[in-house]
Amino acid sequence: MSLWEVIAKRDQRLLERKSLDYQLHGFRSRNKSDKRNKIEQQIFDLDKEILKDNSEIQRLERENKADVEKQALDVAEEEAAKKAAEEKAAKEGAEKQASDAVEEEAAKKATEEKAAKEAAEKENTQKTAE
Repeated sequence: MSLWEVIAKRDQRLLERKSLDYQLHGFRSRNKSDKRNKIEQQIFDLDKEILKDNSEIQRLERENKADVEKQALDVAEEEAAKKAAEEKAAKEGAEKQASDAVEEEAAKKATEEKAAKEAAEKENTQKTAE
């Protein structure tokens, strides 16, 4: 049974009890007729049911609160995981960019060394030819 159904049932019982209270006050306190006893018993029974309903309402409210807290925790965990994944991707991107820059610098240096070596060989060849 849902929280709202239990609350509606309890409210209905409270109205019934109020009605019985009005009926009970219609009798004189000295008059202990069977009808008065019957009404008092109905009030007692309704009070017990109302207490049960109140307990059920409290239990359902605790469950609802726990569900809401769990959902909030799940959302927070999901957001944290998403943020961690984004940070990891950004870190990997930065590492790749740095690695590419190092490789590019190494290739540039190798090209310069090769050009310098070729120039030196060409100069040596010209000197030997002279």
